[in-house]
Amino acid sequence: FQNNPLDDHAIYYYKVEAVGGYGNPRIKEPLLNFSQVIFNHVLDTIPPCAPIVKVINPECDKLPCSSTYSNTINWKNSTATDCQNDVVYYEVYVAENPSADFILLNNHVEDTTLIQNGLQELSVCYKLIAVDWVGNRSKLSEPICGENCPVINMPNVFTPGATENYNDTFKAFSATGNILNKECSRFVDYMSLTVVNRLGKEIINTSSGNIEEVYWNGKDKEGREMPSGVYYFIADVKLKFTSEKFETKQIKGWVMLLR
Repeated sequence: FQNNPLDDHAIYYYKVEAVGGYGNPRIKEPLLNFSQVIFNHVLDTIPPCAPIVKVINPECDKLPCSSTYSNTINWKNSTATDCQNDVVYYEVYVAENPSADFILLNNHVEDTTLIQNGLQELSVCYKLIAVDWVGNRSKLSEPICGENCPVINMPNVFTPGATENYNDTFKAFSATGNILNKECSRFVDYMSLTVVNRLGKEIINTSSGNIEEVYWNGKDKEGREMPSGVYYFIADVKLKFTSEKFETKQIKGWVMLLR
């Protein structure tokens, strides 16, 4: 090919022209005939480098109360010199934590940003594979994980029996928040709740890994209804940032029981 260097990212097309004749002066010569067209490219066996990935964490103080959340992941190609930057698409893998098995989330992403919706937690982990134009695949990228925005909020009044199935118990606000002020609780791994009266006598003590199961229904340990008034509480909570990062916090306050 005239000793010119070939581009290993180009496809080349070829055809052969045959020149001949019948040796008959009545038939014009030369006769030209082309072969079929074939195409090929230089053999490319060098895979791309693994992408460099990051999770764009939200501003926690602006994260709205919700039952589900979304992660935005962004990536770029490596600038290392031992691989080629001829990526055409990416495969995205996801896991609950860095030690878990990563499963395929999307097998063909041509952009460098992906949003995963419907998450129960933000601390999801991701790995990517870059694929070049002939199907060479990079190694998996290093795992990168999001981080939760844990928060706990408690009401200051409840009215057992006043309106059926409404504000009947004293418990942390749910993930979707309070209908009035939108305070909510989320990413709480464990909670214990102790309620005492104004004399310091313990009324109830309860705990669970599910904050929906940690509440006071306005009765004491023997099931007797407590009178209206102000009571005091201590709540110990374990906040989950990631599967490997937790923080304990104690909340002290008061609550008004109204009947």
